[in-house]
Formats: sequence, C-alpha cells, structure tokens
Amino acid sequence: MAQDVKLSQILAPKVAKTKNLSSESYVQSYCVLKQQGGVGGGSDEEQNTFRTALFRFGSWCYSGRVQLTPTITLADLPHVIPVLRMQQSRLEFLCDVSQMPTRSPFVKPLEFAMKVAPVMEAEVIGAEGVLNNLVERLSSMGLGDSISQWLEGDPNQSFFEFQFAGDRESEIAHKDVEIMCSKCYDPNGLVTISIYFGGVYYLALQEGGGEQPLLDSKFPNVSGKGRGYQIRAYSEGVEDWKQLRKVSIWQTAEAMQIEMEARISQVRDFFLISSQTNYFWPKSDPQHLPVNAEGRRTCNPQPSPWLEYGQF
Repeated sequence: MAQDVKLSQILAPKVAKTKNLSSESYVQSYCVLKQQGGVGGGSDEEQNTFRTALFRFGSWCYSGRVQLTPTITLADLPHVIPVLRMQQSRLEFLCDVSQMPTRSPFVKPLEFAMKVAPVMEAEVIGAEGVLNNLVERLSSMGLGDSISQWLEGDPNQSFFEFQFAGDRESEIAHKDVEIMCSKCYDPNGLVTISIYFGGVYYLALQEGGGEQPLLDSKFPNVSGKGRGYQIRAYSEGVEDWKQLRKVSIWQTAEAMQIEMEARISQVRDFFLISSQTNYFWPKSDPQHLPVNAEGRRTCNPQPSPWLEYGQF
C-alpha cells in the first residue's frame, strides 16, 4: 500500500503555479516584449519586426507573436495598439487573469504595474492642492489666466510623468518590456490610462461619458511635451513605491501648439483693430495727438485695454 501511494505521488501531474492579477475594475491592457530573433522562419529583417505580446480583455488574457515596426518609440504608441488589435487572430487564449502562470514573461511587469497604479493615482489626487497654489501665485503676478485655462480645461490636454530609480525588482519586471499600457474604467465614468516606456511611467485621465467600446485601442500621445511643472521630488520615494523620485505634469505639445496659435491670432487682431481705430497716431497729423495736462500735444497715446492680451 505504501508503495502504491508513493507511486501515485510520483505519477501525479504537477500543478502549475499561478498568480492572481485580477482587479475590481474593468481593465484593458497591452504588453509588448522586446524583439527576440531566431523565433520562426523568415529573414533577419522580418524577424526584427516580430514581438511577443499580451492583450488583457477584462479577465481574459491572450498572447502570441505580432508583427510591428523594427523600432518602436513612445510616439508610436497611438499607432501600435490599433495595429496590434488588427492582429488579434495571431493571439491565443492564455489564461484567466486570476490564474496567470508564474512562468509567463508577462507576470512580473503586470504585477509591478498593478502595484504602482494606486500610488500614481494618489499622487495625482494630491497634486490638486499644489497646482491650485501655483495658479494663485501666478495670478498674483498677472500670469495665472493661461495656466488656469490649461490645468482646469480638457484633461486630454495633460498627462503626468513618474520617474523612478531602478532597483532589482523594477529591473526584473521591465527588462524584457518594450511598451506596456492599460486602461482602467471606473464605475463613475473616469478612465485612467497608464503607460510604461523606457523606464518611465505616464498617467493620463479621460472622462468616460457613457458606454465604452468593447475594444478601446485609442491611447494618447505622451511623447510631445509642451510646458510642464514638477509637482514633487522624492529622495527616498513613498511608502508603497520607495524608488519613486519625481512627479511632473505636462501639457501636450498639440495643446500647446493650439494655444500658441490662438495667442498669435489675438496679437494679429490687436494690431488690426489698433490700425483701424487710430490707436497708433500718425505723426503727419498732429491734430490726432492727445493733449497732456499742460495743453501740449504728445505722441504717447492713452493706454488701451487691448494691451492686456500682450501678457504671454
């Protein structure tokens, strides 16, 4: 009998170890690993375009080899995810997110991203007071209007950057990751977008507003930076992320460009209106010159309210 028990123990199949990476919110995640040559057929040039990727759709995870560009930059993110989505037929069901195999190369990066997500969200919430003080300080100098319009405007025009120092845990988690991003849908309609690329995490917020598409592959471009402000700097991080060093907020380059074009238009309108309403007095006609306190005509015109637009 004892021999039978030992034999059954030997012959019993080993149960694969798994990791529970489930969450209460609905999540769509994408993780693309760095290219690894020598897998499959084709030329070396072709092999440089293939990468192993994971797609998490709610609680289901799919994985496979997808074809992308040989080099991926942060600016490529808005285009990479739709291309990955178009190759869904290449992805096979991997597991339920509550039973992610520990041997999977996606476990460590997804686990790290899951760990720091609440820290980043807490930093964004805590940044409100810092940014309000910034607006008040600039307003006292007559420079607050433009900043407040940016910070209090469309959330799609801004994103947060989280720089952190490397340690063994983060190096193991990210060493094979090319790019990783996710969307977390809050029941109240807020969409939190997190992105990892090149040793930096980014976070952006969007208003959900109604039902979300089943496969939402639209991600913001966080590569172009307009003006920015460092919210906090840490020498030893925070309690749940000791390696966190800097938290900054950036205006997108596109939003900055639109704002600058609007200001240039205002300046153009100012000179046009001024020339049409004689704010610039012609020297050849002294009758148009204003009279000073001594009864003499002067070349200095009266202040115009249009000059308020000149504060850049």
